[in-house]
Amino acid sequence: MPSKSIRGRTREEFASYHVYVEERDLYLPATYSVEPVTSAQARGENVERITSGPRFSAQVNIQT
Repeated sequence: MPSKSIRGRTREEFASYHVYVEERDLYLPATYSVEPVTSAQARGENVERITSGPRFSAQVNIQT
């Protein structure tokens, strides 16, 4: 199916693309549902990590 022409340009020529990238840290929880924890849990074994908010974020424009 051919692209529609808008003022002599195709739809793809009007499109813009970008990628949004974030860096996040994973932490061990500050409290646990069952305490005291085992030494393995204190080391982070088989413990679900908690995600921090973004430490760094960037929007990268992609030229086509």
